[in-house]
Amino acid sequence: MERILIIESDWYFSAKLCYEIDAAGYLPTAAFSLEKAKQLMQADWFSLILSELQVSDGSGLELCCRAGKQKTGSGGSRLLLMAEHPAQPETERALLEALELGAEDYIAKPFGMNSF
Repeated sequence: MERILIIESDWYFSAKLCYEIDAAGYLPTAAFSLEKAKQLMQADWFSLILSELQVSDGSGLELCCRAGKQKTGSGGSRLLLMAEHPAQPETERALLEALELGAEDYIAKPFGMNSF
């Protein structure tokens, strides 16, 4: 079963994502901070990392390089960022930087579960 790491500081939204991802047949793991996410990424491999751009204790940009370095037979983890107001200049710059650093894509919040 594929493992998905969700890094989201809003408990309710994180729980909803975990529920939907589990219902789709994947194994979700939630982290509410970058520090916890880093610990989880050191201990285990995730096929997908779904992270807020701005987490409570830092920037999701920190995860871009880490995700690509997770080693398995098939390479690193894929990283998808979630961002509110992606059209704002500072958010847009951060998302472009994330894509250059290795993020796979981003999704604008709020979004419906059918967006995946």
